[in-house]
Amino acid sequence: MLLSELKPLLKERSKDDLEKIVIALYKAMPKRLREEKQVDLLIEGAGLLPAGAKEKPNVAFADLQDQVNAFLENAYQQNYMAPNQVIHKKDRPKWRFIAAAMIKDLSAVPADSDDGRTATDLLVKLYQMLCHACHYYLFRSDDPFRSVGIVQTRFLDLIASRILLGGISPERVRLILALAVDDRHDRETVFADCMNTVLAYLKTPDSRQMAIGQGQILLAEQLKKRVYYEKHDYYNRVSRYSFEQIVKNTVTIVCTLYLLLDQVDDAVRFFKDNTTELFSKPDPVSKYRDLLGLLEKHVIRDAWLREYALAMQQGIAMIPRNEALFQHLKKYGAFPDADHPLDFNNLKSQVVYVLR
Repeated sequence: MLLSELKPLLKERSKDDLEKIVIALYKAMPKRLREEKQVDLLIEGAGLLPAGAKEKPNVAFADLQDQVNAFLENAYQQNYMAPNQVIHKKDRPKWRFIAAAMIKDLSAVPADSDDGRTATDLLVKLYQMLCHACHYYLFRSDDPFRSVGIVQTRFLDLIASRILLGGISPERVRLILALAVDDRHDRETVFADCMNTVLAYLKTPDSRQMAIGQGQILLAEQLKKRVYYEKHDYYNRVSRYSFEQIVKNTVTIVCTLYLLLDQVDDAVRFFKDNTTELFSKPDPVSKYRDLLGLLEKHVIRDAWLREYALAMQQGIAMIPRNEALFQHLKKYGAFPDADHPLDFNNLKSQVVYVLR
């Protein structure tokens, strides 16, 4: 029966009949459903709001929010791993079930609902915490994403879809880019996986152009932190390496966006201008290795040959694979494939030397 059919029928019933109907419906409704739909509050009058009145916050979601924040605080303080008086010893291994349940409950909150934005923010915090746990022991696990029962890229995909549900905006794009360039991955995930997960949501030229601008802003914000790493000795090599990788990942994702827009010269220029060793001597060999690898991945032959020739003119040594690839391009005019694989026969001595 439709609501339009129900309302006229209810108007014809007496007050006593309506009471009997409500009681019968209440008895037929499972307890769990009554609690979920807050039927008791509706009957008591709390669910019937006068015009212009603001709805009370969802008590259940407010409790969930407090639980997530408390869990995050205990996780970062290593209370689920180290001896402490906050989390009992027998409860510490249960962190994985707690985290999995929280992710499930938060994911069930519609992203476009009143609590959707807060739920998405909490999912982002849980994701970042698990990323942190991939580098530092927060739990007795060296693979936190797997322990929770979720693949890192799927979690990132869930968050990106929720963030962009309301439309693509500069702030939202910058947020998902920041999540993608984070270098803290589980043992089965690499940066390219996270990058591709996010780029799948940026399919139009306008969205990609917006992402380029936001990536450049993100890079500028990151480079401001370089001063702290240079001035303070307490930052160890691991922290510096992690910071340097985040910067490189940001450069790579911006260059990839340029290449997806067929702006090859802009991509090469941006790569050269922003790729540098932040805390060590410049390494032109690695720089050209990464640049040529990026151009090869996107099958841009002319730019690859041009950059290879420029590197040789500057006296920069090429890795054996790129030397073999140069010979291959001269011979076949295209990148290797199943019919014409890359041939290392003429470079065996160089390969052995590099491996040593």
